[in-house]
Amino acid sequence: MRWQRAKHWLTTKIVFVALGLTACQSGPSVRPSPIVALPTPALPERLVHLVIDIGSSGTSLCLFPVQRASVPASTELGVQSFRRCSVGAIEPVCTKSKGGLAQLVIGKSQSEVTTLVMGRLRDAWRALGEPAPKGRPDWRSEVRSAAALGTGGFRDPESGETIFRPEWQVLWQSVQQFLHHEVALPQVVARPITGSEEGQLAWLGVREALAPTERFAIMEVGGATVQFATADSPGETDLGKVVAVSDGRGQDLSFERLSTSRSAHAGFSVCFSPDRRDKQSGTACVDLLYESVFADSRVAGLAAVTPIRRVYALGAPWLGLLRELPSAAPWKAKTDRELPSQVRLQDLRALADQICPKTDRQILTLAPHSYEAKRGVGRTCYSVAYHAAYFQAIAPAAKSQEVIPGGDEQWARGAAISGEFFNDCR
Repeated sequence: MRWQRAKHWLTTKIVFVALGLTACQSGPSVRPSPIVALPTPALPERLVHLVIDIGSSGTSLCLFPVQRASVPASTELGVQSFRRCSVGAIEPVCTKSKGGLAQLVIGKSQSEVTTLVMGRLRDAWRALGEPAPKGRPDWRSEVRSAAALGTGGFRDPESGETIFRPEWQVLWQSVQQFLHHEVALPQVVARPITGSEEGQLAWLGVREALAPTERFAIMEVGGATVQFATADSPGETDLGKVVAVSDGRGQDLSFERLSTSRSAHAGFSVCFSPDRRDKQSGTACVDLLYESVFADSRVAGLAAVTPIRRVYALGAPWLGLLRELPSAAPWKAKTDRELPSQVRLQDLRALADQICPKTDRQILTLAPHSYEAKRGVGRTCYSVAYHAAYFQAIAPAAKSQEVIPGGDEQWARGAAISGEFFNDCR
């Protein structure tokens, strides 16, 4: 297996410009412009936006209550009003199903694709309207627009760009048909997004939910791709100024590549030897995954030229790991599912050393909620070491070499307030 190496020297030049890391220039003094009285902003209006995440490992429908207001601003053309949407830290209401539609529809006929997609969406939409266990019929009744967006499963593993398949064209047509005709939504966007777009939206979601007061970055892990994104200002509203990169090196995809090419990666036994745990080594697995997966990645290239800042860790794999396993010594059994306030790289590497020699039964005594250990497939060592290796790749940008858990649905939160997908926010 040969993965393209990123051209870091070119990335460095582009990113320094994009992050505003150029020297300040002095110039002649300018007489201040007259103060312009701005009109009073209109009172905010509440909307509910539906965001559908058609991911590589599952599909989720989330309802976001959005506040929209007209915000006056002084421009070269005078005072103009701009629509501004916000959702803050309010938790969305979501329904989720396992199994990525991108893979499930491959090889199926047009009618089979339509039946599969319609069935999934009907079930999820119905669940959103049922008060128990997690539905909100009042929010669902207010939805007038939706964005159905495809993530890693629709991208080329190397370039991160979206690719075309005839089955996927039918999939998107079926999604639009469902939302237009069965849900009666007048405004619908249904399409895949690139990895860079996902990273930008995830950064925007963290800005909304956590309102950081200092510069920050996000690192995100999915089954198919990973993202890293940052901006020069913590309050940036222009997504064009959020620098984001993506690699087709997600947790599941990387495992498949390494485990199905043993001849090229004979050393992978240090990460995955369910029948011979004595072969597994946390340190050796982290080092192998860093060199084989992340050393030449775009995320590592961007992190290398990003000034130190807070980094928020996103994505279901990250949050699952942090909820299920202890994150620092002493390695006591983690019986709750609370997220730690932060995780250090050295602790994650040490956790890999603790976990890798253990059987699934032994891991469950330390982490009774461990999803991987309950599956009994021996992948916990790989999972912990994979996250440590990704952490190592972005560590040059991470303040105090630590990451902060930042949520699971943040890119969907960013999409919910984006004028790219919702006319209400333009």
